[in-house]
Amino acid sequence: MANKKKGNAKMLILLIIILVLAVIIFLLFNGGFGLGFGNGNGLENGGNSGADQSISDTLEMENSENAETEFSEMLTESETEMLIFEVTVMGSVYLYQNQEIILENLISEMQAQETDFMVAITDDNATQNAMEDLLTALEHAEITYAMNK
Repeated sequence: MANKKKGNAKMLILLIIILVLAVIIFLLFNGGFGLGFGNGNGLENGGNSGADQSISDTLEMENSENAETEFSEMLTESETEMLIFEVTVMGSVYLYQNQEIILENLISEMQAQETDFMVAITDDNATQNAMEDLLTALEHAEITYAMNK
């Protein structure tokens, strides 16, 4: 009879251990402890952290949807052929026609145009200073621009 009690006690302990392990595994895989396979970005609601936030998101735009609509309307409703300067700001470098260009040379080239034109700006991890310098130079030269997404 003593062996039967020892066997029942061992079985009870084994069942409790299995139950505790099952609960732990369930909580690990369902995020109960904040652990898991690491598929999330670590932020609630899928937001961006301040360090990863693109400069175009930090600069104030009146309404990005309206800006995109206005940009596409300007392209489609134009009666004359409109020249589009596609400028990419990558880090602190300005790229125009797949070549690095100095900001002053870029503005000079744009101002030399005799036809209607506008600038389509693409932010490729631009630094804040580079983007602000470009936007300021375009505004001072009274050049129309739009941000690409």
